[in-house]
Amino acid sequence: MAVLMKFLEPENDWHTKEEVLKLIIVCYLKTYNDGLIDFNQELILSKVSQLVDDESAKVRLGALETLTVIC
Repeated sequence: MAVLMKFLEPENDWHTKEEVLKLIIVCYLKTYNDGLIDFNQELILSKVSQLVDDESAKVRLGALETLTVIC
């Protein structure tokens, strides 16, 4: 998961950020109980919470959806 966090940086394209947020949600929902992926929730929450103020409405919505699933 930590590898994906670099794609949520402000300099990345909104398409990339939107898709990474979707991927985080899918991975979280499918594998969280299995423990197959190490979810550093603190890191994910810090990165995703910054996207709530993104200039793209799709990224803002994706960030809110991701936060809802994780929290």
